[in-house]
Amino acid sequence: MNQTTGIAIASVLLELEKTLREQLLWEAETPCKSALSSQEPFCVDTLHFSQWVQWIFLPRMKVLVEAGGNLPLAPNIAPMAEAGLQAQGVRGQEIIRIFKQFDQLLA
Repeated sequence: MNQTTGIAIASVLLELEKTLREQLLWEAETPCKSALSSQEPFCVDTLHFSQWVQWIFLPRMKVLVEAGGNLPLAPNIAPMAEAGLQAQGVRGQEIIRIFKQFDQLLA
């Protein structure tokens, strides 16, 4: 990952966190350890999508960006965001837009 891509991704991650907070989807308390250690993709069996973003996705992506590590290629998270937020009863158009931007950066 080059520096320009890293900066762009870091910016998207910050925007995602800000949007979750603005939409009151940011939680103060960490889910239980078993919920965070689900083996299912996106922890669909133990977490709401917004919880997965806050407690798993954002921390992992921040570590990868800060370390200059290899990021997933073509992650295609936007469709999962749309389905997950809809299941959660959240109109998350801004969050979905941010994930589309993230997917495009890594495509």
